[in-house]
Amino acid sequence: VLVGALRTPATATAKAYGAADVAKEMCCEFFAPTLLLFLSGFCIGGALERQGLSRRLAAVVLKPFGTRPEGILFGLMFLGFFLSMWISNVPAAVLCTSLAQPIFEQLPKGDPFEKALLLGIAFGNNVGGMTTPIASPQNVVAFDWLEKVGAGVTFLTWMLLAAPFCSVMLFVAWKVVLTLYHPGIKRIELHSKADADKKDEPLNVKQWTTLVLTVATVCAWSFWVPLGLEKYLGAMGLVGIIPVASFFCLGILPKEDFNTRINWSVLILIGGGLSLGRLMQRSKLLDVLSMALQAKLKGASFWVVLLAVAAMMAFCGNFASSAVIAMITLPVIAQVGKSFGRPAGLIVAATLMNTGAMGLPVSSFPNSNSFAFLRPGGMSGHYLSSDDYVRCGGLITTIALPVMVTVGYATMCAMGY
Repeated sequence: VLVGALRTPATATAKAYGAADVAKEMCCEFFAPTLLLFLSGFCIGGALERQGLSRRLAAVVLKPFGTRPEGILFGLMFLGFFLSMWISNVPAAVLCTSLAQPIFEQLPKGDPFEKALLLGIAFGNNVGGMTTPIASPQNVVAFDWLEKVGAGVTFLTWMLLAAPFCSVMLFVAWKVVLTLYHPGIKRIELHSKADADKKDEPLNVKQWTTLVLTVATVCAWSFWVPLGLEKYLGAMGLVGIIPVASFFCLGILPKEDFNTRINWSVLILIGGGLSLGRLMQRSKLLDVLSMALQAKLKGASFWVVLLAVAAMMAFCGNFASSAVIAMITLPVIAQVGKSFGRPAGLIVAATLMNTGAMGLPVSSFPNSNSFAFLRPGGMSGHYLSSDDYVRCGGLITTIALPVMVTVGYATMCAMGY
């Protein structure tokens, strides 16, 4: 389909653009620098888990939240939020549910806190999936379009644009989950004596190497522009190759993990989305859709455009994967934002609202991951139902819209986007 759509015959001013040219251009998208960001996030998450650093991090992060269920819920949500920033919300969600397993063993059967934990982990990772360009697949697609329209958004800029909205939404999600699923249990012990003893062991060489490479990579991403790294490395995604190669060469990750721990299906999905975006751009379909939408919004203020786009993403994002919705809609939204002279604000806002749509199990990977969590032993069935997502996630999505057009809009204006 792509080859057929992009092939063009020779003209008086241009040579023929044949199947071989199209194939090269489309295949390049499957190894785009922005896709390498996500690949490195998977490997960093795998290395942290392989070396036992994720459990140590969980112990440090959750310790201040005490033993009350309310505090532990917020702690797990914050942990997912924080991990998603650096390793994406795909592995972070899986990691959080595994760390929560000992808590489920302490809960009485039927305690509402069972559902609260799983929903909190899903929603905490969803909000964390908004925070950086590598935090979720849809962010990778959005970051690619920000580069294509020349919006001048860096890794650090994205974090600053998203931080106020995400901070509010993390608190909102916590309060909504607690209100709808108030825990019956009063006290929970987080760690066994064996876990505590292991936590006090000194870090070995591989663990220190993993930490240094992870911190150095994150710093390079965050301070890409101030450090002037582009003239040396060319693209931000190439920085991620350094920890990937190092982890496998130094034995921090075994070679088997290259096939099993890296989610290649997600990476191929992103590559396909980037190729689809290139098709829309080269075939001029993007211009046609953009002009039609601009005509509908002619004379409207940017705030009204933001409200319309945010409402559309909040609705559509519930019924399909956020990554797929981003691949379909962001090319058009990028062109509309460019016509208003504010592409960065509109692209980032649309992406955040897309991720903020969490009203069904299919809305995001963290939602699907929590929904797939089964009761142990002979107690068959899921902890969660679709009604739980509609009831709880739908309410959070509804609240996210006014937060975006107030807090989100104010942040954009303050930063000049």
